[in-house]
Amino acid sequence: MSEEREAAREAFARLLDAELRDEGSSIEALSRKLPDVGRTTIFSWRKPGGRFPQPATRTGIEDALGWKRDTITRILDRPGEAIFWELADVRAGDPSVTAAVARASELTTDELLIELTRRVGAMEAQLDLYRQPSNVIGIESAPSRNMMDLAALSKDAGRNMEHLEDEDD
Repeated sequence: MSEEREAAREAFARLLDAELRDEGSSIEALSRKLPDVGRTTIFSWRKPGGRFPQPATRTGIEDALGWKRDTITRILDRPGEAIFWELADVRAGDPSVTAAVARASELTTDELLIELTRRVGAMEAQLDLYRQPSNVIGIESAPSRNMMDLAALSKDAGRNMEHLEDEDD
């Protein structure tokens, strides 16, 4: 096995072990999710000089682990980078976000600009609602006036109490 392929296998094994550990899973549980792959094969992916997942099984492995499509191929193609990858780099994102990104990637530049303009306009309309005077509480509102009156009364009461204390001496 070439050094590059062994580096890719090591990167894959490290990520596989981290995924199983993080999910509280095991090789046995993974082999149950992959009926075409036996436990012995999975163990061989993890040992030095061992095998690397075959192209026909990679998509199933990625699905079973919750990884992005073509992750295993990318590890094999770029082992120098893959040795630094963390689980966040290989895990599939939220399916709804992934679907939205796929739809957006099919739009033309003009269509994207039109959509962005529409969204910015909607945000500005919402901000305008908050900028209207009826939505702003002024200093002269009834609750504020009442609070100011109470503060003045308590200040006066404090002065009266000081005066009473002076008379006792």
